Amino acid sequence: MKLFLILFCLVFGACSSLPFKGSDYSKGAKSIAQSQDLVGKFEMYQCYPFAKDLHTRLKEAGVVSRLVVYYWRSGLKVRGHAIVLYVDNGKIYGMDNLTYTPRIFKNGKVLDLARQFDEGASTVFFATVIKD
Repeated sequence: MKLFLILFCLVFGACSSLPFKGSDYSKGAKSIAQSQDLVGKFEMYQCYPFAKDLHTRLKEAGVVSRLVVYYWRSGLKVRGHAIVLYVDNGKIYGMDNLTYTPRIFKNGKVLDLARQFDEGASTVFFATVIKD
């Protein structure tokens, strides 16, 4: 069921610039992103459950965030990953389940942000924001 929902969101999701609008309500955003009790933290193949949990916690704290899923080619294989992007003091940060410290991003389209996050995945061909 989750796979169906992800695929549905990917087909009908937005592929334009991320709509990070509004004020920065991100007091404590970094500490939330670095929480060790997030679902799937430091676990292989648990990027989506982690991203969903982090996005929910940030949203509950009033932080502007987006859950992003992207795909890239690695040889003949297609691989996917889920990350969370959020705003803190006017800057966009990104976090996944395998990193400890959030990374700073330049603003841009979702596809560009995914490429910035995963430098080894230079063949990113699709990225979208998963709607709440």
